[in-house]
Amino acid sequence: MQFHDGRFQLVWTPFLTRQRGRVMQAVGLVSAADLGSGGEMTLRLGGRDRSARESDLLRYPTGHLDRNSPALYLWLVPRPVRTVKCEATWKPTSGRTCRAAISLPPAWPMNVHVVFARDAGACLIPFTPQSEFLGIEEMCRSLYAARRRAERDGALLPTAAILIGVAAHTASVAMALAAAGGDFLHMSTGQNCPRPDVPPLFWWKLP
Repeated sequence: MQFHDGRFQLVWTPFLTRQRGRVMQAVGLVSAADLGSGGEMTLRLGGRDRSARESDLLRYPTGHLDRNSPALYLWLVPRPVRTVKCEATWKPTSGRTCRAAISLPPAWPMNVHVVFARDAGACLIPFTPQSEFLGIEEMCRSLYAARRRAERDGALLPTAAILIGVAAHTASVAMALAAAGGDFLHMSTGQNCPRPDVPPLFWWKLP
C-alpha cells in the first residue's frame, strides 16, 4: 500500500475483521491533517449515514513522525454484499470542506486474512525502518525475529510490515516478506521522493 500525497481520499482495502459476530470491512481514509484536531466528519455508506465518532476511525501506524505527513485511518463498515457508494465529508474548524467518494466492492477472504498490525501490537518487521539504510540481509534477519517472538509467546504471527522513507522497492523485498509469512506491506514515501506510478493499493506479482 502506497500513499503519495496528503489529499483527502478514500481507498478500498481487502481488510476484514469480525465485531460481535459481524464481518466488518475496512475503508482507508487518507487526510493531510489529523482528524482529531477538530471539525465535523460525515460518513455515508450506500446513501445512509454511518457513525463518525473519532473512536470509529482507527489511526493506522504509518511510521511517520512528521506531523505534516498524511494521516491514514481505517474506517470499519459492515462488509457489503454488493458494490455500494462510500462517501466521506470533513468540515474542519477552519479552511475548506473536504469530500471524497469511492465505489466499494465487497472484500473476499481469499488469500488475505488480515489482523491489523495495530490490533496485534506488533509488525512482522518489529520496527519501522528507513529501508534505504537496511540491506537485504538485515531485513531478513529482522523478519524472523518477529516469528521467533511469536512462537515463544504463543502469539499469532503478524502478517503486516511497514517500510518508510523510500521511493521504490525491488521484488526481492516482497519475496523475503512473503517467505516469512507476510501478506501486506505498507510503504510510505517522503514528500521529496519521486512518486511511483502505482495505485494506492495493489497486488504485487512476484517471480
